Amino acid sequence: MSRILIALLLLRVIFAADPKVTLNHGGILVGHYSKTINGREISNFKGIPYAEPPVGDLRFKSPQPFPAWKGERSAINDTADCFQVEASVHGTTPAGQEDCLYLNVYVPNVPHQRKLPVMVWFHGGGWTYGSGSSRDYGPQYLLEKDIILVSGNYRLNIFGFLSSETLDCPGNFGLKDSVEILKWVNQHISSFGGDPSSVTIFGESSGSVSVMYLMHSNKSNRLFHRAIAQSGTYFNPYGQPHKKGTAAEKALRLAKWVNCEGDGVTVNWSQIIKCLRGIPGDTLIREFHKYYDWELFPTVPLLAVVEEDHEEAFITTSPKSSSSFTKSIPLMVGFNSEEGALFSAILLNSEELLSQLKDNFTALAPLIVHYNGMDIARQAEITRDITQFYLKDGLNFDLNNFENFTQIISDGGFFLGFDQFLRQRLTQKSRPRSMPITYAYVFNHRGDKSMTSFVGAGSKFFGVTHADEIQYLFPWRHILNITEPTFRDVIMKNAMVEMWTNFASFGNPTPRGCHFPKWDAVRGLPWNYARIGSTDLEDRQIIRNSVHFLKNRIEFWNGLKIDVN
Repeated sequence: MSRILIALLLLRVIFAADPKVTLNHGGILVGHYSKTINGREISNFKGIPYAEPPVGDLRFKSPQPFPAWKGERSAINDTADCFQVEASVHGTTPAGQEDCLYLNVYVPNVPHQRKLPVMVWFHGGGWTYGSGSSRDYGPQYLLEKDIILVSGNYRLNIFGFLSSETLDCPGNFGLKDSVEILKWVNQHISSFGGDPSSVTIFGESSGSVSVMYLMHSNKSNRLFHRAIAQSGTYFNPYGQPHKKGTAAEKALRLAKWVNCEGDGVTVNWSQIIKCLRGIPGDTLIREFHKYYDWELFPTVPLLAVVEEDHEEAFITTSPKSSSSFTKSIPLMVGFNSEEGALFSAILLNSEELLSQLKDNFTALAPLIVHYNGMDIARQAEITRDITQFYLKDGLNFDLNNFENFTQIISDGGFFLGFDQFLRQRLTQKSRPRSMPITYAYVFNHRGDKSMTSFVGAGSKFFGVTHADEIQYLFPWRHILNITEPTFRDVIMKNAMVEMWTNFASFGNPTPRGCHFPKWDAVRGLPWNYARIGSTDLEDRQIIRNSVHFLKNRIEFWNGLKIDVN
């Protein structure tokens, strides 16, 4: 009996010890244990540096790989977010820090005979806010399945996307950070039991656009094998690169705000960027709100740029016009059925903003739907056409009559780009008579909580809006104030987790043996898609295969021939 007790005590000590992983360069990470929503044990490794702190002379430069270290390094806590202002377009209070290039790795503690598939998450937030922290993107749902989850920070706003359009500050630093994350995964994930030959990248909103750019760039498209893009493509207005000259103009505006423009007569980018590198980061970020023209618009003030052709360039051609887009990467791509409700709810719930919008609709509509870069006469024509198509009874939208106004934002800001992206992908085949593996979806589940409540719109249902699907992949109870999820929401969470991890594991969201109806891959044009969930609270069906999504509305927008940014 004493031998049995000793053995049990030894086992308890062994399993109570913190998890450790030795990386390929010999450095050791010491993590900690946690559990999934259903009690499965997870090894957590947080705050792992993947690049040198981008401070001082490394500000506005490509990320430099973090060097090897000897001995053990604690990996039990999230690190600070990348520099941003607190979530308000008028916010000037800095949050986070510039030393922020860290990632987290989550591993299920289960016996397995093979290396596990890897899913790498890129967070949204308009390339302006957010982080890859466990606070916002924890593993408690996805690690119910046999995958390894990686999430990380990348530089945002001024620090991640400022560009002089010269080699002094070429831009795309946040996207280059994302490439560095993937390089780290390829080098080290096998130490965690992960399979570097089965890496799926996924992201939402601007994180989804990042996924698209990572597919397009020759710097990254061989570092992963599948992709999931949620509510964002590079055809969407907030995803397209700046027009030539726009990024440089915005960089010059920042220089003037902080007295780095020089003599004001000649533009010496070398001197300007040197000066900007010397300005404290919190001083720079306090200026960011000046990029907004009206309230939260433009929603993404600093965008990607097409760079000069140089050794460290991330993209040198616009993905919209280039035929080099990688069609061989299997892709799952989709949007939510009322994407624009997040933005219309903000405007409709403020008497002041709603009054401003109606009084200045001709000027503000182009800003909201991203055609304000066109000449004034053409803007007026487009606004007139939109008004006649959607608002036949005039500007009478309000909290009780918001559907048409929401449709304007959803269609022009999201669905048009979705349609144009799929048309590009499906008509430029990678091989003769081949169709790139594509699973399209429209998320249509009416949950108990919506992101519209997060922005102060209360419990009123405005539609299945931007980011509403994230709560079923990551535990967002603290964000949406969820005390106890409903039965319908638990079913949707289980379905989303299964389909997303199935795609990462098998390249098919509903392989043989799946609990849900078959999700048909896209066969061609007009593109078919899966409608996930329902707004009918009595409807329990998860998948409905369909075609001709919003056909008349998308045809209307395609006919406008809008040139954004």
